Amino acid sequence: MAEFAKREFADLTKKAMGTRTPFTFSRLLQIKAGYLDNILKGTTANPPRINILQRIAQESEGRVEIKELSAAAGYEDTAGKPSLKKI
Repeated sequence: MAEFAKREFADLTKKAMGTRTPFTFSRLLQIKAGYLDNILKGTTANPPRINILQRIAQESEGRVEIKELSAAAGYEDTAGKPSLKKI
């Protein structure tokens, strides 16, 4: 099982955000702006849940794929399949 790569996840989230402000992006994701800020700073202790990863990928306008987010969050095993241990 992979570990949560906070910096990589933050970078992917910034890429997904594009030119939108964190406040606007947090509203699209239906999460608190403070939580998104923690993700972007890489200060969250645990990775976001799968449903949030799905929303990030969906709102990324094709810039980021769920597979990339899942891997950075540590939800994928070495075979590239979702690990149910952390979901």
